[in-house]
Amino acid sequence: MRISGKKHINITLIDDNSISFIFLVDNKYNLLKRLSHDQFLSIDKNSDVIPEESMDSRLNILILPDYWIEHISYRFRSRKKSLVEGFIKRKLNSEYSSELPWIADFYEYTFYQNMQGEQEIDVYFPHEPRFFQVYKQLEACNILPDFITSPAFIWEKKLKKMLQDFEAGEKCFINLLQSECFLYFFSKGRFIFSRAITFADSQTEDHDKLEALTYEINQSLHLFSQKAKSETEKIYLLSPNEENAYRLSGMINIAVKDVYPVLGRSRMISKDNITLGSISFFDTDDLLPANKILNIAHTAQKQTYKWKTVQRAGIITGILVFLLTGTESLYLLHSDMFRIKRSQIMHKNDPTPAIVQYNQALDELIMEATRPNPARLVLGFVKSLPENVWIRKIEMGAKSGTVNFTGIIQAENIEKFKGILSKLLDNIKKEIPCADNIKTQDIDIKELNNNITSPQQYMISFGFKVS
Repeated sequence: MRISGKKHINITLIDDNSISFIFLVDNKYNLLKRLSHDQFLSIDKNSDVIPEESMDSRLNILILPDYWIEHISYRFRSRKKSLVEGFIKRKLNSEYSSELPWIADFYEYTFYQNMQGEQEIDVYFPHEPRFFQVYKQLEACNILPDFITSPAFIWEKKLKKMLQDFEAGEKCFINLLQSECFLYFFSKGRFIFSRAITFADSQTEDHDKLEALTYEINQSLHLFSQKAKSETEKIYLLSPNEENAYRLSGMINIAVKDVYPVLGRSRMISKDNITLGSISFFDTDDLLPANKILNIAHTAQKQTYKWKTVQRAGIITGILVFLLTGTESLYLLHSDMFRIKRSQIMHKNDPTPAIVQYNQALDELIMEATRPNPARLVLGFVKSLPENVWIRKIEMGAKSGTVNFTGIIQAENIEKFKGILSKLLDNIKKEIPCADNIKTQDIDIKELNNNITSPQQYMISFGFKVS
């Protein structure tokens, strides 16, 4: 875990032909590596093909092609989580488990009301067989996705936020790029389906591209009207050419609104000067978990990420508590501990007791001044933590002058665990000088029970003197 002012996200982007490893930091995309599907699935997990940054990030997002995610609706009255999730798992297992292993562990659902006002559940899950092969390989390479989603669901959240009337009625959003075009269809703000069109020649003029797209757009609009039981009332176009919206309106006889001034913030890949399709328009805030993007990550990994989030909040709260406690202690220290009343001196002729009291107070003040600051100790621990190490408990004994630390290390195997533990101890000794006497043999290690699809977790405990 790293505390940093920069927001950094590791993205694994899958398209029809390749898998790209991207590092997004401060709204700048960096393409680290691009492999074909076959190249990625054939690499050895211990090879150095996978970029180190992809295995050392606070947030891992796997972005799948839209068509890899299936959508099915069920009528279900209850909103109680245990009942809904039990129902969904039974349905998925009975209908898909023979062809899609682990299907009941990768899903997400949302509630909505159908046209008759009845509650239904939209269930989303990966339906592409290659997904499970890719996921196993990512797991072997120690890149477990915290979020698994697709461009359509990121656009859904972004368009709801950026366009005021987006959730009213039936809408189509067109993202026209240099060599491809994406059509996204939404009903009352809810994603229905998408289409992707690739241009044979990326240098084709925009007008010619629109003419080539007209047939596909009309066919998709017809299909959408059948699904939504209503006609498309507005089309949004994201294209740098402001004339394209007017041209397209005349070709399909539907009002087309130019949204490039609102959404047109294309991000170029810094190393290769190429775009990455639709995701070039997503900034860091669009991908942060706070936006509640639809997430079909493994249920165990979702819980792990939630625990990391809670832990970070706990660390910040703990630091604030220590700071407040330290401030209060300092106030009490100055107000009472070292205060000698004037009457204690004035009413006695022999100054010796007063001198003794002053000397005792001075000794205690010196001891307090040299004692490590609790808040700095906590910060030292936080700064020391490598990725895949989490704090569970820190105890400080005021009288004994000892610090006891308990944490969790997640590692693929025992060798990786030893490496992470060694790095943790080295970091602690750099950040907390009084902890330089910690030795590996003094650390208690306990192997925890784990989910078979997740890396092994180990609980470690150790202590050291600070005074």
